[in-house]
Amino acid sequence: MQITKQHSKRSETKGAIIRRLIARKRGATLQELMGAAGWQAHSVRGFISILQSRAGVEVTSSRRQDGARVYQGGAPARPPIKEQTI
Repeated sequence: MQITKQHSKRSETKGAIIRRLIARKRGATLQELMGAAGWQAHSVRGFISILQSRAGVEVTSSRRQDGARVYQGGAPARPPIKEQTI
């Protein structure tokens, strides 16, 4: 009897979804990001902060006339920070 492993294709990660949405020309609102990732507002904002500090992604934030916060970002602005182990 031969047993084989079946590998299922991993779905897109929540972080990848957020990165894809903020990379759009029009960006994404906080509400859109929360809905797409299933995260609360503080989690989305925390992830965006990590993108900026650790991955070097430049993310801008602005308010539309309707008051919605919009995040826009793209490719890394600088090389990612490599964490050192002690």
